[in-house]
Amino acid sequence: MYKSIKYSIDNFFLYNPSKELLKFTPEDMEEIDELVPAVTLHLQYMNSKELRKAYKDNDKQIEKVMQEYSSRYTTKANQAIYSLMTIALRAELQNILSELKYEKIDTAIGKIKELTMKYLKIAGDGNQNIAGTLTKFISQLEYLFTNAAKIEYNYYIKKEKERQEQLALKEKCGRKQRNAKH
Repeated sequence: MYKSIKYSIDNFFLYNPSKELLKFTPEDMEEIDELVPAVTLHLQYMNSKELRKAYKDNDKQIEKVMQEYSSRYTTKANQAIYSLMTIALRAELQNILSELKYEKIDTAIGKIKELTMKYLKIAGDGNQNIAGTLTKFISQLEYLFTNAAKIEYNYYIKKEKERQEQLALKEKCGRKQRNAKH
């Protein structure tokens, strides 16, 4: 994702000390929402009504934060960079969640922290006029992304609990059968 964003910035943006210019046309900018990847991976939270609701509420908070910050960028270049970044962040979160397994929540949270650190570094190395705002934005997303991972992980906790209950039930039935034979 980092290489994709860097490629986009290198190939579609020009820097002029007095003003940043964007090579995209206004029509291109209007179509940016249509360019957003429409692929949504099937995640395990989707299999539970309770977890779907929790995830949807968390996702609304993510969307609210993203909308709040999008209005802060007034130049076309900054708006485009912001749009590309939010697309990439969402895609990377989906990848982390799709790789989540039982007993691997710490790994997922670590990957989210690595992700946010990578974007904080990009923001710090980039346009200093927006670095502070991007830092605050990315920090808020880290909390919400971590919450998304915990919601997804709750599915695995429920499944493991069910598995343990099934094993205990089989063991209990096995003991009863052994005792009945003796």
